[in-house]
Amino acid sequence: MKAFVWCLMLVGVVQLGCATLAPTTEPEVVTMVVTSTPRLVTATPAPATATATRRPPTPTPTVSPLETEMEALVQSLADDGYVSSTSGTYHELEDFDETWAQLNWYEWWETGFEPADFVISAHTEWDSASDKADWWNSGCGFVFRELGADDHFLAYLSMEGYVTLSEVRDGKYIELGYNRYGKVDTPEGEADVVLVVEGPMLHFFVNGERVYSRPGISDRPGKLGLTLLSGTNKGYGTRCEMEDVGLWVID
Repeated sequence: MKAFVWCLMLVGVVQLGCATLAPTTEPEVVTMVVTSTPRLVTATPAPATATATRRPPTPTPTVSPLETEMEALVQSLADDGYVSSTSGTYHELEDFDETWAQLNWYEWWETGFEPADFVISAHTEWDSASDKADWWNSGCGFVFRELGADDHFLAYLSMEGYVTLSEVRDGKYIELGYNRYGKVDTPEGEADVVLVVEGPMLHFFVNGERVYSRPGISDRPGKLGLTLLSGTNKGYGTRCEMEDVGLWVID
């Protein structure tokens, strides 16, 4: 594992930040094998009258509740004009549970996907080992369109209640914008978050509310990761848990 150090500028305060890139395994693919029905063998040499053989029913693909929710979310986003099409592919990602304990640094874990356009949704819970952490630099979110540690985007919900978008370009940290969602619980809290990226446009939702939108971001495919930011060195630092993580890769 290699560690990368960034300078973060968040809400007018200069902070130091770090990004560590660590690969994760790709989602497991389960293959169902359907065997044919054995033929009936008769004991007599005389030709047998042909009879129809009952075949086992074709298994019906199982649709998970999360996939159904994701399809409904994408349809709603399309109806409201946040995505141009509902055409795409669904992927259910593994639950995420990580900690990081370096003040004003961040780290991310790859999902194994490299989409250009996508919708990702997760129920997110966080907690901090300190009740006096730098809440503006503590939070959970996503790294996306990553071409390397020196070239990626970062979008997250901070424990101060802000959605923030940043870019690392040629190794330089650039804050692109932020907007306040409102008060969130600290040092423990939770929220449902959704990130929508299509073409040069980005939208970030918290608990169903669109909090931040940004046009003009670089339109390209790149690695997608789950990230956390730590605002304290104390104990385990910051913990982020993401459950029901659904990814919709837009065609």
